[in-house]
Amino acid sequence: VSSVDMSSVVAIPHKMAHDSWFPAYYWDILVCGGCEGWRHIGWRFTPKGHAGEPFYALIVDFGEGKRSQADPTHPEGVLEALSVGVRAPAWLVALATATLQAQISTGTTTST
Repeated sequence: VSSVDMSSVVAIPHKMAHDSWFPAYYWDILVCGGCEGWRHIGWRFTPKGHAGEPFYALIVDFGEGKRSQADPTHPEGVLEALSVGVRAPAWLVALATATLQAQISTGTTTST
């Protein structure tokens, strides 16, 4: 995925996230505060140098009971049956809250 609506997403910066799956990229944890409570929706990978483009890895799954309803011959039906993210554990909510508080106190915001 190359674009994500970040309006209610908190990106926990790479300064707090270590050991990237892709060594040439920093990674930020993406947590959505306006998505049915706090949800861990995935990660944003940003190149460490000037080469390359940022990209996103989202956590996706079929919604509760929707797998059997999805028609694999119609991609739109499969997409509608997908849900993004998982309920964020308490430690991740605390980290997201601390990140938001730091952004508010310094007047910075997350951008994509």
